[in-house]
Amino acid sequence: MSADIIELSDRRPHVSKYVACMDCGRDWAAAAPVGTSSFECPSCGSMSGGVVNPHDAEFFKDFMGRADGNETWHKRMKVLINAKNMIDSGAYKP
Repeated sequence: MSADIIELSDRRPHVSKYVACMDCGRDWAAAAPVGTSSFECPSCGSMSGGVVNPHDAEFFKDFMGRADGNETWHKRMKVLINAKNMIDSGAYKP
């Protein structure tokens, strides 16, 4: 009879988002249930992945404020530029 049981959590609405790790700066596309606010980074394993929104001043300050040198600053800036380009083209909505 267990084959007749539908697991509702498997059918919850999901969204796809462009996210980045606040710790290491890695970016990726994530699919998660609606309402998910933190994501596990595939690179460093921390649970500090957040939705990239270059128009949100708090996100910008937090994300860029964690850059610890010129190389990581450039890496993080590319994430913000990618997000802005996707938003401008209509391919992404934070």
